[in-house]
Amino acid sequence: AWAVAVKGFAYYCVAWAAEREAPGLAGAIDEARGRLRRLSPRDEWRETKPPGTVFHSETHSYSLTDSDGLWAVPKGSRPTDEDPLADLWIQCTIKPKGRAGDAAARADAFSFVLPTAADPQKAAEQYVTTRPSRNPELHNEFVVTAVTEPVAGDEPLGGPPASPRPTSRFKLTHPQNPDMARLLVVSAMACGDKVVAVEATCPWKDRDVFERRLVDLAASLGEKK
Repeated sequence: AWAVAVKGFAYYCVAWAAEREAPGLAGAIDEARGRLRRLSPRDEWRETKPPGTVFHSETHSYSLTDSDGLWAVPKGSRPTDEDPLADLWIQCTIKPKGRAGDAAARADAFSFVLPTAADPQKAAEQYVTTRPSRNPELHNEFVVTAVTEPVAGDEPLGGPPASPRPTSRFKLTHPQNPDMARLLVVSAMACGDKVVAVEATCPWKDRDVFERRLVDLAASLGEKK
């Protein structure tokens, strides 16, 4: 088998034979493959990217950029329904590949407006990993560990941010309920006399679907465009 990608199309050449005959046919197969030609050079082809979406805060001078155009504001919900300091709430739903019959996977991203701090990233990490509204009754039982291994998941089609902001990753677990485990991606920036903290999150079991998208979304935090 042989494959090559040229100008937006993948071309495959597959040849087969009985195992005992394959060694004697290798030269003929190579010669046939070498005579393959594309009918059109597609000189007019240009790479296209999803249009993407920029989400603006209505009250502060910052924005988040979704390069894939997959995120949306949930209908009928307000950010403060999730947390009293939440300023922005968006969601992304994707049907995982190879999981026949499974429900679509969902990720959420929130921005929080916090008091000013000397180190915005540390302030954001502290708030995101301990915010009481996550589950007041079980709050003290959650365990948070830093994630240091390479980022998993598909690269968004729109590509990473041009000037990515630093991010931190954490795994949130509960010793009595493994199904509650979540991935948290955190970024932050100073915004006037406040700190904007971003939490992009999904169930830990869906990490392979969302992690790269969450990292790129959180890293896109910047001045309002």
